[in-house]
Amino acid sequence: MEYMLSRQQPDGDYSPNDLIGGYNRPIALQAFAEAAYSAGDPQYLPFVQRGVDFLTVIQAKKGGWRYRVVDNANDSSVVAWVLFAAKAATKAGARVRSSALEGSELVLSQFQVRPVKEREDFYRDIDPTYAFEVGQNTQYQFHTGYQDYAFAANQATTAIGLMSRILLGYRHSHPFCIGSANKILADQLPELPKNGNWERLSIKAQYPMYFMYYGTLAMHQMGGRYFREWNKTIKEILPATQYIGGCSRGSWNGKGFDGFLSRLYTTAIGAMTLETYSATRPFFRIERAPQRHASPPATAPTGMRAYRR
Repeated sequence: MEYMLSRQQPDGDYSPNDLIGGYNRPIALQAFAEAAYSAGDPQYLPFVQRGVDFLTVIQAKKGGWRYRVVDNANDSSVVAWVLFAAKAATKAGARVRSSALEGSELVLSQFQVRPVKEREDFYRDIDPTYAFEVGQNTQYQFHTGYQDYAFAANQATTAIGLMSRILLGYRHSHPFCIGSANKILADQLPELPKNGNWERLSIKAQYPMYFMYYGTLAMHQMGGRYFREWNKTIKEILPATQYIGGCSRGSWNGKGFDGFLSRLYTTAIGAMTLETYSATRPFFRIERAPQRHASPPATAPTGMRAYRR
């Protein structure tokens, strides 16, 4: 954290020649915000505030963000990271302009495809708890694109759109959430290789590890059959493809475009995916109210728990 704090410039930006700052800024901000919230240390808050202020300053006229400040363009992947960081910054106590959330909502609504043949309806939206099975007997599908509403079959963007909409307040019983989860299970769930030949594993995604990360986050929030079916596959893939010996022990090799981004990237994403099970609370789980005179928890929640509303 000391190193990351030292890299932030007075205006809240980082290296001015960073070609993928659109990703790096919100990811660093999320780290600052989670540190500020979990540690309860006020020294982090000014860095959080500068970071979130800079993101709103460079927000494109079209409502979102992309790789570079000069790009007056949007893509759902960068927008999602900014949204995650904005929610974490709010939890940490920073002031986040409403334009960050409004712009994210605008971009995502432009990039989504809604069903046209079946009636979109709130299916049995009677129970908000995580344990309730949503989307029973439904077939309709939604998807979220990358820079428009098309070309989403092999993208992580449907899972990105689903997780982002949940952060923006959609319940898991909302038709968009059900339709997106239907899309993921029907068309994007990886197939396990036959006879345990993991060398022949093929995941239909440009960035397989990135897709599994967002898919796990989103399906964990959906719960029920969606997470059961998703988890049945992912809990087989991640341990089976992790290196267990030599200098690369504990890491994952990149497939598809993941291979261009180094073993450090794929391993970080793999670890974050596995962390979902322990560090991310389902937003819709209704917990028993604490008993009167109960002692406060010894430590504050950490990681993605900071997003719990």
